[in-house]
Parts: sequence; structure tokens; C-alpha cells
Amino acid sequence: AYLLSGKYMTLKELSYAVASVKGSKIPAIELPVWMVRSGVPFVKLYAKAMGNEPLLSHDAIDILLHSPKNISSIKAQKDLNFRIRPETETIKGIIEHFKNQRR
Repeated sequence: AYLLSGKYMTLKELSYAVASVKGSKIPAIELPVWMVRSGVPFVKLYAKAMGNEPLLSHDAIDILLHSPKNISSIKAQKDLNFRIRPETETIKGIIEHFKNQRR
């Protein structure tokens, strides 16, 4: 088994990176976890109304908060010649994926 990992980023770092890639404003506020959790039902309702899958759930929040921070892909790099992409390239790919899902 192989783990394919990149650089660990906090949610704050990730939101700054996404804003940079999209050319949008950097988020002005940080929301406490309890407030994000309280918004999950509204995110689900909005997604349902738009005919999409919700991008936020309680499970997703738990994964972000409690997942291991130091995952190594050294074995995959050695055995499979795996190379970690730059974060910006990965973020661009994810944004494209979500844009294509809306079509």
C-alpha cells in the first residue's frame, strides 16, 4: 500500500492559496469551528436547491480537524517514482474539476 501525500496546509493557508490561484480576495475573517458546523445544514439545503452535492459536512470538518498531519509518501517516491505536484497546480486542478462538474 502507498500513501500519496503532498505538503500539509492549514485551512488558513489553503484558503489563501485558493484565493491566490483564483485571483480573488483573501478571506477577511476566520470562522470558529462551532460556527462552521452550524452552517452545515444551510450548505446542504443550498446544495439540494441547486441540484448539487454539498461541499461541506460534519464528517468533512472532523476529517480536516483530526486527520494525521505528517503523512509520508517516501515509499511511493522510491518505489513508484511518485512526484509531489506544487500546491498551486493541485489547487488549479481541483478548481477545474468542480467547474466541470457544474456543466
